[in-house]
Amino acid sequence: MKRLGLVLTLAAAIGQGSFGADKERAWQQGMLLNPENNAYFKSVDKTEGLGEAGFRAAGTTDPDARHDVSVQDNYVVDSGDAAYLVQRVRLSSASPAKVYITMQVKFFVEKKKLFIVDKDGRQVETKIVKQTSKGSVAAGQ
Repeated sequence: MKRLGLVLTLAAAIGQGSFGADKERAWQQGMLLNPENNAYFKSVDKTEGLGEAGFRAAGTTDPDARHDVSVQDNYVVDSGDAAYLVQRVRLSSASPAKVYITMQVKFFVEKKKLFIVDKDGRQVETKIVKQTSKGSVAAGQ
């Protein structure tokens, strides 16, 4: 009876390994470029506010003072054969991804998303806004 339990446990573990496995990712190596000054895309701000909130910060006496609820971080990823302009929208209170310009990054592309691995090893999901091949004459257009 103990053997049957062991066999069933092993079969379940093997089944989990084959059916519950993550997709194979086409990992690539690249470098983050300065979004404000690069050869592929026209100047883009590193971080942009996405509109003012309809509330004032606590303790503010200025009736016209408004604060951004969310911000958009822009990154340019340079791979061996293409360059990507990507965006990440986050709450302004959330910390930005732990990446920096000229950092070598590991990433993969999945449909219209690009996932970057940051300094802490976490995957940061971004949306591809523009993509250009390295040989493209009309880069950034």
